Amino acid sequence: MKKLLALALKFLATGTITLFIAACYSVMMEWKKIITRSPDGTGIPGLQVNLFDNAVDTGMQASTDASGVAMVGGPFSINGFTAIIKDVDGDANGGTFGSEEITFDSRDEYDVTMTKE
Repeated sequence: MKKLLALALKFLATGTITLFIAACYSVMMEWKKIITRSPDGTGIPGLQVNLFDNAVDTGMQASTDASGVAMVGGPFSINGFTAIIKDVDGDANGGTFGSEEITFDSRDEYDVTMTKE
């Protein structure tokens, strides 16, 4: 019995049991993919994406990668959150673009065409 208890404490101390519990109870991560494009269809890198919940800045932020894609999300649903996409680098990366706003729903992917200023 002592060996069993010692083994259980060892697993608990190393975090293995925590991973086991997380795997059993399916800790879900929800991600939304935002694809940004210029009017000619080219992906736009370097755009900033800020998330808001009921007009309150959540502090969650992402940037589009070299192909114009940003991934936002976390361990909770962001359906109903608003994403504001803005050009923070000016003329770099294809010109100056205006801000765009999207509201997340049950979809996992959003294709956004940015307008030039």
